[in-house]
Amino acid sequence: MELIIGILVGSVLGILLSFIPGFNIGFALISASVIPNPRFAVGLIIGVDVVTSSFKHLSLLHSKHREDLNEDITNANNKQNLCVESAYEYFFVKILFGLAACGMIFIHGNSILDIGNKTIAMLGFGGAIILWGGLIQLAKHKWVAIIAFLAYCSFSWIAKDLYIQQSMFVIACSLFSANLINSFRYKPEEIKLTNEKYSTKSTWNQIVEGSIAGIASAFLWGLPTNAVCRLFEDEESTELKVGRHAVADGVASIGGIAILLTTGGARSAAASSAASFNEHFHYSEVVVILFIVVVLTGVIAHNWESIMQMYTAIHNKTPHLVTKLTVVLTVIALIIMSNGLFLVTSLICLMINKWTKIAEAPRELSLSTLGILPIIGLVK
Repeated sequence: MELIIGILVGSVLGILLSFIPGFNIGFALISASVIPNPRFAVGLIIGVDVVTSSFKHLSLLHSKHREDLNEDITNANNKQNLCVESAYEYFFVKILFGLAACGMIFIHGNSILDIGNKTIAMLGFGGAIILWGGLIQLAKHKWVAIIAFLAYCSFSWIAKDLYIQQSMFVIACSLFSANLINSFRYKPEEIKLTNEKYSTKSTWNQIVEGSIAGIASAFLWGLPTNAVCRLFEDEESTELKVGRHAVADGVASIGGIAILLTTGGARSAAASSAASFNEHFHYSEVVVILFIVVVLTGVIAHNWESIMQMYTAIHNKTPHLVTKLTVVLTVIALIIMSNGLFLVTSLICLMINKWTKIAEAPRELSLSTLGILPIIGLVK
């Protein structure tokens, strides 16, 4: 019961936090570690993650100044279409795979997802070689891309051993510090919604490829969905690219929760926070929790248009000063957490990102900063 209450409270909290401009959900996940009741805390984290991972598609509506997205997305004229299509594809596969996971675990128990750490480590190591080697291969100037990749790896190797609280979180924020700068510098673009009805342009290839990327990311160490999806991209429309990413994220999200509850494994920031409590769940509890996640996802999907309208109204009426204040408070918190090193790590990441641009390599190559950490753990 404590777990279920935690999920419901976390869902409400996730809604409130999602409407705060520029707020980093990672702070909420970290703060959950101080909750004395571990089951309530795990439920809270799951509830927050279910809502915020769904609501993140709303950011596509005002993505003009995001450095982590490709220009065909940030400069798109049909951002409402991208938001709606990606969200519904995310909801569809998350519900579908969630129900499938419920059935499999109900029949076979928690052991169905327990592949074994050694097997996962070996597959993850091989997958990392294919992934990062493939992204380097896509670069126009491959030697510069190799230098950038080695710089990312070296940065991760050094930064993780620095005297920094929540080092993974600080490294991730450093990696995307350009988004913080742009949020402070530029006034967010106004969202203009239309009443136009959209139909999904999903293809079977896109769904299959996205599902493969999501499963790989959920089960294996150090394989971000965005990076894996990049290997499947070709000369295609922006809608198909965004849709494939949405499918991958939906599969990885529900897969990550299932793996967390059955084996205690963690493949995401939210799962890592929940796994730190070392709670164990009976297979019947896992089935109930996954079903609740599916129901919550369905409720969000059913009310998506209303949510989008509410988000738009709040976004358009929020002064840029509020966003600037959120950015300043975020930076101050990160400086405190890192004993002042956040400014240094951010500068280093900005410099290495420049090398990635010079190499004309996929932007996803920068994710090797986080993706390579599990591999470093295996080597050590």
